[in-house]
Amino acid sequence: MNDYLAKKYGMSSKTTKKAKKSAKSTASYAIIDEDEFVDKWKAVSSDDDNDSDLLVSVDNSEIANEEKIKRWRPIGDEDEAPQIVQNLSESLDNDPTETPGPKRKRRRSHSSDRKMTSGLSVGLQTADKMKKDMERIEKETKAKLKNMDPSRSGRDAETVYRDKYGKKIDIVAQKAEERRKIEEEEKYMKWGKEDQISKEEELRHKPLAIYKDDKELNEELKAQERWDDPAALFLTKKSKKKESSRPKYQGPPPPPNRFNIPPGYRWDGIDRSNGFEKAYFDKLNTRSALASEAYSWSVIKQIKEVQYPSYV
Repeated sequence: MNDYLAKKYGMSSKTTKKAKKSAKSTASYAIIDEDEFVDKWKAVSSDDDNDSDLLVSVDNSEIANEEKIKRWRPIGDEDEAPQIVQNLSESLDNDPTETPGPKRKRRRSHSSDRKMTSGLSVGLQTADKMKKDMERIEKETKAKLKNMDPSRSGRDAETVYRDKYGKKIDIVAQKAEERRKIEEEEKYMKWGKEDQISKEEELRHKPLAIYKDDKELNEELKAQERWDDPAALFLTKKSKKKESSRPKYQGPPPPPNRFNIPPGYRWDGIDRSNGFEKAYFDKLNTRSALASEAYSWSVIKQIKEVQYPSYV
């Protein structure tokens, strides 16, 4: 069977040998004089304060394996304990892989040489010291800016002015335009004064007597427009006045309103109000009619009393 399995599936792996059961050994105990052991170890550990404390643990449990018992060495010998401890302490000092003990706290140095990035000293400072540091930093900053390249520092650069839309404004051209406008206004004012002076001169040299054949006066009176002029309808020569560019209503006369506001030029002539304006004007007309009637009645009564006095 083994040959068939080996031929078909190859050699089988080595069979693991069963561990032999060891015979139970009798329990053994180790007697240790703890007082003597601790005193000896204290004498050795007092020489070096930096060495870590070595803890000794005593195992009083049962030992099942006899081979392990053979490898144990007795601790109670007087000559070996100090030597073992000394070797352990030397090995701890020389072993680089050993983990270091607890770190000692170092005191922070409060030297005045340490500076922050801003240049101020570190730690508690007096007001005078801080003031001197600030003045020193300001002087150093000014010196750096003075020695820096003007193209990088922006020294003596031309100021760029912009409007609210971000467009650059030429201050020189703007000042020139303002100066030109002021000069034009002054020129117009001068012209107006000159015209006024010339008119005053003409009036001063005019004669006091005015005759009917005075052409200038006749032309001036003809040029004036009057509301009751009967010839205004067929006169073709009219003074051209500046008319507004907005169109006006050209239809039939609209109904009156309290504020004399004309309708828009697109109004179709239909009154779409609630009738308040009409009632308002009717009320005003009624009041004025009653007032005029009362006044006329009082006047007639007074006339009658004067003509026909009544005697009681």
